[in-house]
Amino acid sequence: KREPFSILSLLKSPMGLMVGFMLVAVFLLPKLMENL
Repeated sequence: KREPFSILSLLKSPMGLMVGFMLVAVFLLPKLMENL
């Protein structure tokens, strides 16, 4: 049986951290721009 997709295993890999950071930036940048 396959192990379900886990956020923790993704966070432990540098590639996962990069992707996560990019996603956070994409979501946060528009909000920050509105506040400026």
